[in-house]
Amino acid sequence: MLDGVLKIGNSIPRLDMVKSDDYRTTAEGFCNGLICLHRFMCATITLLNPSTKEYKILPPVPRRSGGFHAHGIVYDPVGDDYKVVRVVLVYEDPDHASSQVMVYGLRSSMWRRVCEGFKYFLYWPPESMRNPGVLVDGALHWLACRDQTDLFDIAVGFDPVDEEYWVIEVPNVSSVCYGTLGVLDGCLCILYAINEQEAFELWVMNDYMVEESWTKVFTLMLTVPNLDSMYGTQCARVLAYSNNSREVFLLYMFGKLMWYYLKEKRVIDLGICAIAADVNVKSLFKLNHYQ
Repeated sequence: MLDGVLKIGNSIPRLDMVKSDDYRTTAEGFCNGLICLHRFMCATITLLNPSTKEYKILPPVPRRSGGFHAHGIVYDPVGDDYKVVRVVLVYEDPDHASSQVMVYGLRSSMWRRVCEGFKYFLYWPPESMRNPGVLVDGALHWLACRDQTDLFDIAVGFDPVDEEYWVIEVPNVSSVCYGTLGVLDGCLCILYAINEQEAFELWVMNDYMVEESWTKVFTLMLTVPNLDSMYGTQCARVLAYSNNSREVFLLYMFGKLMWYYLKEKRVIDLGICAIAADVNVKSLFKLNHYQ
């Protein structure tokens, strides 16, 4: 059930687009009502509680020569701590790159490098340049690949308690163009875009960490009204089921929010554009709680 839109207004630092797209701010993580915002180029990371309109600007990340990066926010129930996770592609030289994982804890107010043996590369969708972290079973997940030149062939999970990672094999689907992770009814899911079609396959992992439980739920034939034809087939992201499970709430790449009606196989464009979107909850958590 969507209650409506909360306009933040001038309660937080200026976050809109400045001078060029390289300075835009996007939401790259959602956890228990908190949102992790990242501003490109200057690499400013801000935590925001939309319910209280409080925000906290994190200290700069220790910089190295890096490329694409992804962020997420997750709660550590053992340490009672919120942690921001940053995964960045680091170029050792023009021909060699590796992935680096950093964690910022609200309790410690500092960045630390973790997962020294992390040898995978996060998947970067060409159009959006974003790979939002997905929270399932208390852990963060991203699509990734074993080889930097591949599309993606695994999902990587990050445990906020032990600060360790694990690998989940994803379904092998032919003719895949793009893919995005999501959550449906608490289960990890993947929405695949199929090459040269307006088709999307939705797969759900019914039993967490049981790779044999991946199940193809349905195929979406997604023709989006009023979408510029130059975009062609793009990937969508599943955000939620409706209460009656008859509709799927989608974020279509290039910013269209919509409902997809499963039985009628039709789309309702909500007329709302967004760089990033997710389903968030209200929270009274104070961002200066640990100070």
